[in-house]
Amino acid sequence: MNRLLYSHRVPELSVVLATIQSFEGIELTVAHLRDQEEHEKIELVIVTSSESVLRLPDDGVEGFAAVRIVEVGQVSSLGSGNAAGVKAATAPLIALAEDHAFPEAGWAGALIEAHRGPWSVVGPVVSNFNPGSAVSQTDFIVGYGLWEAGRHREGKEVNLLPGHHSCYKRDVLLSLGSELEAMLETETVLHWKLHEEGHRLWLEPKARLHHVNFSLWRSLLPLHFHLGRAFAASRSKQWNRTRRLLYAVASPLIPAVRLKRLLGSIRQLPSPGTVIALLLVLATDAVGQFCGYFTGRGVIPQWLQEMEFNRIHHLRRRDRAILRALRASFRERCINA
Repeated sequence: MNRLLYSHRVPELSVVLATIQSFEGIELTVAHLRDQEEHEKIELVIVTSSESVLRLPDDGVEGFAAVRIVEVGQVSSLGSGNAAGVKAATAPLIALAEDHAFPEAGWAGALIEAHRGPWSVVGPVVSNFNPGSAVSQTDFIVGYGLWEAGRHREGKEVNLLPGHHSCYKRDVLLSLGSELEAMLETETVLHWKLHEEGHRLWLEPKARLHHVNFSLWRSLLPLHFHLGRAFAASRSKQWNRTRRLLYAVASPLIPAVRLKRLLGSIRQLPSPGTVIALLLVLATDAVGQFCGYFTGRGVIPQWLQEMEFNRIHHLRRRDRAILRALRASFRERCINA
């Protein structure tokens, strides 16, 4: 079900935010969206299993151009949730958001302005919200090191942008048809596909966000195994058996190749401990890719799917405390406003 809560004006930007939690789990992201100078140009699209689970407070989403609630019965994965939100969105631009990523002031305006150019996709630069451990630094470098804030002073055309956080022209996403959900599961493959088809992608350093990264080994390693497997399965979907076999055999080279690329992309060389952690994560990803090329995506455990929606449970105690304190400060500010 797609329910329009209210609509004050025609939006210029739809922001899709999928969740399996109550509103409390996404309120910090919503607060950062509402703090945008351009909040009255934003249509907020919340994808949830049901409104009874979401428990939206009466004043929780005031201030936007429009707000939609999309009930899907079960948000089985981030890709499926985002696909449902994309289909419900009405603005010509659609940005994807997460409950553990917080856009800085000016983010929305920078995306809207950049999209006046010939770009099918515009992406932000990213900062590490919780850089205090080797695990979180490793997760950030592997996931977002290519787009680290501070490294990019000028915008530039690229062939790959941050997954789950980029902004698309709506028509580009809808043109994917039945492939939309699968492509939003592995946006690296989507961006390569779009680039090969002649679409142009732009990295916009004026659009900045802070991303909360995993800081527990027991969460990080299973995640990157399955991410590697899903990536390889998606990338090789149309390949013949010989090509898949060649890539599977070459998968042990992945850690060295990716480590060199990642270390060349970040502003400051990490500590030796972080380099070792990087190698471990990249090796885990390579094993996942080996399995993906040989046996396909496989069945991803439900608990792993939910890791993206319950990030606070996969943080060390200090990071959880920082995140909870930030939520509390935003609540207090709203009460006193």
